[in-house]
Amino acid sequence: MSWIKKQLVKVSLAVIFLVVAVIASENSDAVQLRFLDYESPQWPVSWWLLAVFVLGFVLGNLSRTWSNLRRKSPEP
Repeated sequence: MSWIKKQLVKVSLAVIFLVVAVIASENSDAVQLRFLDYESPQWPVSWWLLAVFVLGFVLGNLSRTWSNLRRKSPEP
């Protein structure tokens, strides 16, 4: 039963990802981000969304890995 549940979660996440990717591809207007004195290159909104998604995924996994390592390490 848990195998079926895992597969359903994977399929639903894949469908959600595809829907978000299609919606993001409609955002093709080029934008330039400004923060203080920094100005980024002009990219379509979909590229910015994808970059933020990937950055969040990487940082979330690094944070989870760090937390797991700290929890499993023996305390002196």
